[in-house]
Amino acid sequence: MSAPPIRRVLVAVDASEPSGAAAEMAAEVAALLEVALAGLFVEDLKLLELAGRPLVRRYDPLSAASLSLERPVLERTLRAQAERARRQLAAAAGRAGAAWSFRSVRGAVEREILAAARPGDLVVVGRVGWARGSGAGLGRTVHALLHDSPEALLVLPPKPVPIGAVTVLCEEVEGSLALALAAALVAGRRWPLRVLLPSGPPTPAAAEERVTRELRARGLEAEVRQLPRAALSRELARSGGAHGLLVLRRDAIATPGELHALLEGCAGPVLLIA
Repeated sequence: MSAPPIRRVLVAVDASEPSGAAAEMAAEVAALLEVALAGLFVEDLKLLELAGRPLVRRYDPLSAASLSLERPVLERTLRAQAERARRQLAAAAGRAGAAWSFRSVRGAVEREILAAARPGDLVVVGRVGWARGSGAGLGRTVHALLHDSPEALLVLPPKPVPIGAVTVLCEEVEGSLALALAAALVAGRRWPLRVLLPSGPPTPAAAEERVTRELRARGLEAEVRQLPRAALSRELARSGGAHGLLVLRRDAIATPGELHALLEGCAGPVLLIA
């Protein structure tokens, strides 16, 4: 089990409260993996293009009037929002002890995140987008990243909570990035670790013993279980219903529909490995 080849944690931020919680978790993950944290603020080009149109209005809380939304006003608002997001990220990185950088760009949110992602990045996004709060289903950004995905994608619930425990699905014992990442995260916090192994070929019968031995060599203890493949989906859903972190390869789930259902049903974050 080699060290995980993650070189940076990239998180999109927008200065909202859920975005602040995401920045905190991204900073903690960056610190645990001993990599840099990069924040990205995207000025939504579609929103800017709407400014100045007669039917697009803004509410003035002082006069209670409905006013036209002029582009210069919106641009000033977005610059102020970007500065709040930068301070939000800096504070989170400072608390976690992570090196950080911040960049503001203009464009389509999904496209800019994909453009900013480098090889070796772990990308952090909200399941429904920070502004939508606790809505159901998967947001547009997650759909785009699942389709054209980075190497590692951390999908956070609408209201991110502390990790507390880690469950990892390990389909191959040799060179498992999912297991290496889970071990690296747990080593820094001593969270409880559960390792799920599919029983039967191609997973060898001795896999449980080997995983236990490799983890102990790193000073880690874990609950290691081998389950029939038919039972793994149920166990993953049960684990995701708790508030711990779930780590698995993206192709470990048979169909996109099943993966979407798993993400929608998880109370905690899910780390998907390409």
